[in-house]
Amino acid sequence: MPTPSEPLAALCPVGLEKVLIQELSRMEIDAESRDPGRVGFRADPRGTARALCSLRTADRLLAAPGSFHARDFDSLFEGMRSLPWERWVGRTDRVTIVRVRSRGSALEAQTSVQAVAHKGIYDRLGRVYRVSRMPETGPTREVRVYLEDDLCTPLLDLSGDPLYKRGWRTESVEAPLRETVAAGLLFLSGWTRKRPLRDPFCGGGTLAVEAALWARDEAPNLRRRFAWETMPSFDPAALREIRGELEARIRRDIRADILGTDRDDTAVAVARANARRAGVGDLARFERLDMEESASGGLLEGLVLANPPYGLRMGTEAEAEETWRKAAGLRERYPGWSFGFITNREDFPSHFGIRASSSRSILAGSEKLWFHWFPAASGSGRNDKKTLRPRLRP
Repeated sequence: MPTPSEPLAALCPVGLEKVLIQELSRMEIDAESRDPGRVGFRADPRGTARALCSLRTADRLLAAPGSFHARDFDSLFEGMRSLPWERWVGRTDRVTIVRVRSRGSALEAQTSVQAVAHKGIYDRLGRVYRVSRMPETGPTREVRVYLEDDLCTPLLDLSGDPLYKRGWRTESVEAPLRETVAAGLLFLSGWTRKRPLRDPFCGGGTLAVEAALWARDEAPNLRRRFAWETMPSFDPAALREIRGELEARIRRDIRADILGTDRDDTAVAVARANARRAGVGDLARFERLDMEESASGGLLEGLVLANPPYGLRMGTEAEAEETWRKAAGLRERYPGWSFGFITNREDFPSHFGIRASSSRSILAGSEKLWFHWFPAASGSGRNDKKTLRPRLRP
């Protein structure tokens, strides 16, 4: 008898939902719902294991025990205690309501919603485990509560550490790019390992490392641990089998032209160390080079993808704008190449000197960013009609 599937939800940076849906589709998983920063679907234990290990643009994977209408605190309490929390919360585990989001709902007070939701969960668990008080000596289980038009959807985290924490970035630089955002930019730009990739503002090397992992078809979280592994519903055989399948798919024989450069020696050293820890030190190369010296070296086509300084956590906005204007020289030094830049400003194209084919907003945590896309034909100064089309084949 086939193992039944369960409802799950994957959180991602707002603006990357379509890419996440396509990632799931590649795993033969159909999305059932889509909200800003959240995609719902169903999966059996093997699908859960595959999603945890393989999703590149998901920040977290969560169980979705069920939804119910909660127009008052009584219905919120009854709804929370009606759900099968014992599938994910053990007898000694501690439950924490880490976030409440309310939109168009009668219940808005976050602290009150947290308290009543917590009470409802513990009432259920106390009845199931036949205890008057949960000892709370085991792992912490994090729950998020979403209230939308009085419909309550609680979600329980299966990830543990966020999925963008791949484990290889133990050293960092100022203003690092989140790994899930970097993966999303690679998908949106349609990059494949057959095309040269350059990052003239590589910092800690996030874009280049994510590109190298993708080029090898290596699951980004293949070897890390997840909160799911300590839950009552965990299926160790499923995770073991999926890890074996994913390990067998890694293409260690391929080559790709991936180069990150930076004018800062420390950043280059950090990028190289990160690449080594990720196991792609032989595939992603890094050199000390000022952006104004970066050039195609005679290569006729490729992709320049970068996260230039914003002037917020390092330098000033005026200095950042001057760097953006100097970056316009890349168009002459990389003729025939496509360009993608992620910044905190919608007006970046005015500094780069040409109109973007598209500018997509991406919300990563509390930081609103803009991904500006300039396909190769737009280098002539006209606005090319090509738009961003995610490509999920390395």
